[in-house]
Amino acid sequence: MNGEAFNPYDGGMAESLLELKIKGLKAMVDRLDFQDPLERTLGKYIQTAGETIAGSARSKAPVDVGTLRSSINAQYRHEGALFQSVIGTNLHYAPYMEFGTGTQHDHPNWPRNPHRIPPGALEGWATRKLRSSEADPKQMAARAAYSIMRNGGLKPRRFLRSSFEELQPQILDGIRTIIRKTLGLA
Repeated sequence: MNGEAFNPYDGGMAESLLELKIKGLKAMVDRLDFQDPLERTLGKYIQTAGETIAGSARSKAPVDVGTLRSSINAQYRHEGALFQSVIGTNLHYAPYMEFGTGTQHDHPNWPRNPHRIPPGALEGWATRKLRSSEADPKQMAARAAYSIMRNGGLKPRRFLRSSFEELQPQILDGIRTIIRKTLGLA
């Protein structure tokens, strides 16, 4: 089982940020007579584990209007000896919320350049936040952009990775238990 982080530069699965996989199970199970019950039970467990991680990530995701939070989902796939729950979102800005930006990010492959925000990019956000005519959204957007740039970028939010890291020991224990019970070792 492993967690694979999304990399927007690799041309890979842009819709996912984390993947939960079990590889090589088929080789072990083919030698035994427990294949069907083990695959059924383990498949259901991996699907449930993916949904649990997605739920945890949703509860930790940063919220402005809730688009990011509501877009996080888990998709289960089973192909041969591969059981997979892919947890993520298709929002273009999700990796930047997860890993951070500019000099603040913690992604191993992204360049560490200062975060530059184009003029007007935060005006919609500022307008939603103000909801009154007392302040100027353009001025608030400019102040927010300046603050982000002064800090070098946005700090990582780690809503997906922290959910996976917190639940990983519990998931591994569940997999071990399923294998033991199916093989009659428990």
